[in-house]
Amino acid sequence: MSPLLKSILSPDFGFAVLRVMTPILYPAIGVAISALAGSINIALEGVMLVSAFTGVMVSAFTGSLFLALITGILAGVGLSALLGYFHLKLKADIILAAIALNMFASGITIFFLYIFAHDKG
Repeated sequence: MSPLLKSILSPDFGFAVLRVMTPILYPAIGVAISALAGSINIALEGVMLVSAFTGVMVSAFTGSLFLALITGILAGVGLSALLGYFHLKLKADIILAAIALNMFASGITIFFLYIFAHDKG
């Protein structure tokens, strides 16, 4: 058996694949569930970005893991509610609204990161 095949079939490689795949797998499952429900939600990248940024900032300023978790969840719910408002009340196309929210989330996190940490990355 070649060394490449040996390393691919090793348990360490399988664990590494599962560890790296997890952050991508959860939103993919969420998109699949929303597609089965009849509404495609491609704004999950922006929701995850805003939730993670909010959680990290709250944790850095307060030192409370529980408060960071709650505010991260609330930030994600708020951005999802904003997408729902755009689509259901304002009758915006869900794909365009989701792309706009992804771009907004990317920009706003960079902006606030620069304000709080004086660094853009």
